[in-house]
Amino acid sequence: MGQGLTASGIPPEVRSVAAMGLVVLLLVAGCTRPSPEPSAGAAVDSRPSTAKILTVGVQRELGSFGEFGVGGGGTIAPELAHNALVVKNQDGIYVPQLAAEQISVERGTWRLNADGSMDTTWKLRPGLLWHDRTPFTSADLLFTFTAYKDPTLPSGVASQMLRMESASAPNPLTFAVHWSSVDVKADQAAGLTPLPRHLLETSYQSDRASIATSSRLTTEFVGLGPYRLARWDAGVQMELVRFDAYHAGRPALDKIILRYIADPNALVASLLAGGIDLVLPPGVDVDLAMDVEQRWKGTDNRVVMRTAEDLNAAYALQFREEYSRPHNGLTNRDVREALYRAIDRAAMADAMTHGLAAVADSWVSPLHPLRPDVAGAIPQFPFDPARAQQLMEGAGWVLGADGMVVARQSGERLEIEISGPQRAVVQKQQPIIGDAWRNLGVDPQIHVIPPSLDTDRKYEATRPGIILGSIGDYRLYFDNHLHSRETSSDDNRWGGRNKGGYRNPSVDAILDRLSTTIDPRPRVALNREYLQVAMGDVALMPFYWEVYPALIVASVRGPIYPAKSGGAWNAFEWDKRAIPPALPASFRRRSSNWARW
Repeated sequence: MGQGLTASGIPPEVRSVAAMGLVVLLLVAGCTRPSPEPSAGAAVDSRPSTAKILTVGVQRELGSFGEFGVGGGGTIAPELAHNALVVKNQDGIYVPQLAAEQISVERGTWRLNADGSMDTTWKLRPGLLWHDRTPFTSADLLFTFTAYKDPTLPSGVASQMLRMESASAPNPLTFAVHWSSVDVKADQAAGLTPLPRHLLETSYQSDRASIATSSRLTTEFVGLGPYRLARWDAGVQMELVRFDAYHAGRPALDKIILRYIADPNALVASLLAGGIDLVLPPGVDVDLAMDVEQRWKGTDNRVVMRTAEDLNAAYALQFREEYSRPHNGLTNRDVREALYRAIDRAAMADAMTHGLAAVADSWVSPLHPLRPDVAGAIPQFPFDPARAQQLMEGAGWVLGADGMVVARQSGERLEIEISGPQRAVVQKQQPIIGDAWRNLGVDPQIHVIPPSLDTDRKYEATRPGIILGSIGDYRLYFDNHLHSRETSSDDNRWGGRNKGGYRNPSVDAILDRLSTTIDPRPRVALNREYLQVAMGDVALMPFYWEVYPALIVASVRGPIYPAKSGGAWNAFEWDKRAIPPALPASFRRRSSNWARW
């Protein structure tokens, strides 16, 4: 439908059927092409409203708009209601959002000092407003820095801010940070997503702990995004309305509703019934998406499949003797290789994604620009049951009379727990891995982490076997996922990224050098070394690269880029075709074009 042609364009003085017919003809002329007749399985929005309301089905509810405690992982709400200094686009590149430009060495806004320290200077866009029309300035960023650096307030960005030593706001549009040492991901602005100083500073000064649970970060949140929070019905839905003073211009949609539907099948049922317009990851798996695609065949509704930067893997293996069982199981390097070689990853990828996913051999995907330079350094562990059996015997595990492996000295059976959250993809993988290991003589113990413990970091980090799930490749590149310093423990309230407690001094040293090396040439050599050492030690077990589906009804307009994080970084560009005005039944019977409008 041509832009600007909505029901509101009908003059109020139009009263006769003939005049109304003329308006409709003009409306039809503005259409780029007629919409197809609804067919079986086609999701059609039939609500008699002229407002542009986009309803998005999401599986998980937001915990908080802040980084204290449970944040916004798995939901697009923070991207709709808030903005950051920079945002990662569909190509994985960080581009300015609140910042006027990306920091760079060339511009002098990213300066490396002779003493090993570093300085970054962010220039802000002028005229930015919070949703309550208060001006956004560098003072907000200075308050954000203070709050997230506060050691008495645990946050999800504490480790990312370790090297940020001090900050200043020399003028309202400039924010400067002094770093104790070089950090290559400074241009991602981690830990600097603004907090509203004018709403939180007084509470912070009087009772610091209160900021973490403040309603200003939940039901009364005031942000900087294209849509402002209007209502939040816990466990049901969130309503966000257009913010007319958004810095990039007036958003096209009047309202976005996020409807919480945890069950993927119920999510699809609501989509097909017209209850929702859009499903973004994480929402449905490839099987469900392909079923919807078949139902939608012959319509303009879309199923978009996108290979993401997320790695499906046994991403946490228990390396600590105090939690791992049995002794000499996962803590033995050759046992880990044997278990990895026993899994037919190509068959798993086919079963899980109908052949859409590429098999993984590390955290460097076939599409990553670094791949050609490091591919030769990646140790290969192809599916090889015979070699796996040899490795097990060499590690002291031999086949017993019942076909199960036992410790040569004690006769103890090798039991390995395969755990993961209660999600469809994990529950499909568990028996695949279990069967592969059972063929090797290992006794697999399937364990589903209940939803009530899904966010219990200690519970997950102390499981005795492996944890299945997805992990963004950036965590291996930038977030020190395998560094011993990141080990989850009581010391960091179980918030470290190294949940399995992997410890390798060589990997620590490489990661320390990578985190302070900006020049791309030596980084290539360091990444090769990192892959050789960590993957050679089987520090994790990569399976395949995730494929994330988005389900989009025909009325939704704008570029949709599925991604595990939600893919709503460009929500300002989203639109929805207007619903036609209601006309008398007698006229609809006369107009052959009406049914096709």
